Amino acid sequence: MKARLAHLFVFAGAQVIFMVTTRGNNGGTFGVIFYQAVTLLCCYILLDLDYDVKLLSREAAPEGRGPGKQILRGCGYGVFFAVCVFVSAFFFADSVILIPAHIFELDARTICVHLSMQLLIAFSEEALFRYYLHEALRNFKLPDWLWAALISLLFGALHLYNNQIVVQFWIATVFSLYVFGLKLSRRRETYCTLAVTHYVYNLCWFYLFGMAV
Repeated sequence: MKARLAHLFVFAGAQVIFMVTTRGNNGGTFGVIFYQAVTLLCCYILLDLDYDVKLLSREAAPEGRGPGKQILRGCGYGVFFAVCVFVSAFFFADSVILIPAHIFELDARTICVHLSMQLLIAFSEEALFRYYLHEALRNFKLPDWLWAALISLLFGALHLYNNQIVVQFWIATVFSLYVFGLKLSRRRETYCTLAVTHYVYNLCWFYLFGMAV
C-alpha cells in the first residue's frame, strides 16, 4: 500500500512539474511524443507492478472479443461520440462546419506525423486517466462512479489548462465519463477499445468537423 501511494505521488508530481514548466513551450511535436511515450511506459510498468494489470493482455478481453472486434467497437464508439458533439455544438458554438479548411494546408508528412502522434496520445491518456489513476485511487474505498467523476473533472480541467478554451473542459469531461461508462458497464470494454475510441474521436473532430468557439 505504501509503495503504491509513493509511486502515485511521485508520478503525479512529475506530471505536474512537467506541465507547469513546459506550458506554452512543450518542445513541439518531438516534445509531445516524448512526454506521451514516457507517460505510457510508466503507466504500463506501474499498472503491472502495483496492480497486476496488463493493459493489452488477451485475458482482459471478454471471451470471443479479439483485437479486430475491439478495434471495430472503438471506431464505432468514437464516431458516435463525435457525431453527438457535432450536433450538440450548435448550442454553444458560433458555427459548425464539415471538412475544416485547415486540413487542406497539410502535406502528407505532416498528416502522417499527426496521425501517429494522436494514436500515441490516445493510448497514453487512456492508460493514465482511465486505468492508472483509477486503479490507484481505488485504494481509497469510495464508489467507482465517484472516482470516475472526479478523474473526469481532472481530465477536463487539464484540457482547459492546456487549451484555455472553456468548451474543451466540458467536452473532455463528458468524453471521460462516456469512456468510463464503457469500461465500467456490463460491456466491459477493453483498454484497446477505449484507446481506439479516443483516437477516432480526436481524428473525427480534427479532420471532419470544425467548430468556431
